[in-house]
Amino acid sequence: MQQTYLSSYCYCSRYMNALVEGLVQLGLTEYEARAYVAVVSVGEGGISDISQQSGIPRSRVYDIMERLAAKGFVEVGAMKPLRYRAVDPDQVTNQIRAEFSRTADTVQSSLQDLKGKTDKMPTPLWFIMGERRIDLEIEDFISSAQAPLGMLVLVNSFLLKNAAAITEKSKTTRIDIVVASEPEGFRRLLGKARLLRMPDLRTTSLDWLVGIGFPSSEWEKTVKIELLVISGSNSMLVYREEEARRAIRVEGSIIGLFVRTCVDGVVQGAKPLDSQ
Repeated sequence: MQQTYLSSYCYCSRYMNALVEGLVQLGLTEYEARAYVAVVSVGEGGISDISQQSGIPRSRVYDIMERLAAKGFVEVGAMKPLRYRAVDPDQVTNQIRAEFSRTADTVQSSLQDLKGKTDKMPTPLWFIMGERRIDLEIEDFISSAQAPLGMLVLVNSFLLKNAAAITEKSKTTRIDIVVASEPEGFRRLLGKARLLRMPDLRTTSLDWLVGIGFPSSEWEKTVKIELLVISGSNSMLVYREEEARRAIRVEGSIIGLFVRTCVDGVVQGAKPLDSQ
C-alpha cells in the first residue's frame, strides 16, 4: 500500500511539474503557473488552499492571484475571506495562443520594416548550422535558382528530402545531378533532372570530396563532404564535422565562380546512367 501511494505521489508531482514548466514556456512566471495549476486541481479555494497545493508562501499568494485575475485566468469570489476558481483551461490556453499569435505578427511586421530600412551588406560567405535550418536553405537554394543547377551528391538522403523541389524546378530549369552511390535508385523520381554517375575524382581538383585526397590529414579525420549545389556564381556546400552537420552558402563572388569551375569539370566528366 505504501509503495503504491509513493508511486502515485511521484507521478502526480512529475505531472504537476510538467504542467508548470509548460505554462512558464507560454509566458507565465513560475509562481503564476504553480498557482494556476493549483487552483485548477482544487476547483475552488482560498489563500490557504492554494498555498498548500502550490507550495507558494502564503504571504505571496494574494499578489499572485491578483495578477492571474488581471490576466483573466481566475475568477475572484465576492466574499470574505477571498476565494478563487480557475477559468476553464480551454479558454485560458486559447487566450494565450491568440496573444502569442498577435505578438508574433507584430514582431514580424516590425522586423520586416526594420529590414527594409537597412542597406544589404555584400557578404559572400554564410555559415549555416542546425539540421532543420540546413534543410530549409537547400530547398530555398533549389527553388530560387535563376541559372541551371548542378548537384554533387555523396549522401543520397538529400535527394529523397528534396525530390519534390527538384522535380518542380526541373520543369523550367536544367538540373544535372552527379550521384556518387547507386544513382539508378532515383530514375523517374526527379522529374526532368539529368542523373549522372560520379566520375573518377582522382583526375579532378575535387578528389577530396570522396576522401581520397584531403588537403590535410586532420581534415580527413574530422570532415566529410555530403552535398554540393551550384547555380551560376552561387553555391552551397553541406558537410559533417565531428558528427555535426554544417553548411556554407556562397553568394556571387570569386569564390562562387571558382567552385562553379571545379564542379563543371566534374559534371563534364560524369556519364549519364544510360551510357556505358
